[in-house]
Amino acid sequence: RRPDSDAVLLVFCGHGKRVGMPVSLAHRWLGRLPASVIYFRDFRKLAGGIGYPSLGPDRPSTILSLKRLIADLGARRIYTYGNSAGSFAAFHYGVNLGAEAALGLAGPTNLTADFNAPLRPRGSLYLDLAAASPDYAVALRPLLAAGSSGPRVMYVYGSEAAKDRAYAEHIAGLPSVELVPLEGHARHNVVVPVILRGRYPSLLRRLFGM
Repeated sequence: RRPDSDAVLLVFCGHGKRVGMPVSLAHRWLGRLPASVIYFRDFRKLAGGIGYPSLGPDRPSTILSLKRLIADLGARRIYTYGNSAGSFAAFHYGVNLGAEAALGLAGPTNLTADFNAPLRPRGSLYLDLAAASPDYAVALRPLLAAGSSGPRVMYVYGSEAAKDRAYAEHIAGLPSVELVPLEGHARHNVVVPVILRGRYPSLLRRLFGM
């Protein structure tokens, strides 16, 4: 909680319960931002698709509880941040909560079976979500393209990481979306190279429009 701020940052971890690095390390940067911070870990590995148990038994109740929590923090401006599978949650929840901006550090932007089958993804996130929450296992492009009130989106990915590049291309060309390729990077984890290349602080500032 940051009592002197009217902003809140919702941070969605990936399947490893991290944000590309341990949360305690990430908080050294995120905790300095002018916002209260809420971290989310989905121990069921469904990218928030059926909600978070500490906030409610399903996604609608999670969103309702989260709105109350945000109001209790005195926040009027919402920002979201996600890593890997958490990027999908950051974008999806960002749309539903009326976030001003969202930052995704690689990860899926389309969880439909038709899109993912040719990519041979590790694990079965899209299959698990299709069974548990079919209304969540969707393509994000139509959601991000609908209306003018959606979040401003930044998506960071390795230019040589084929799967993440396909996810980037899926949302390319939308007025609200900025793609940030890491040239020459072929791995899924983009957080470490972003930090090593000195770009992490500037991405966080741009998320907040600073």
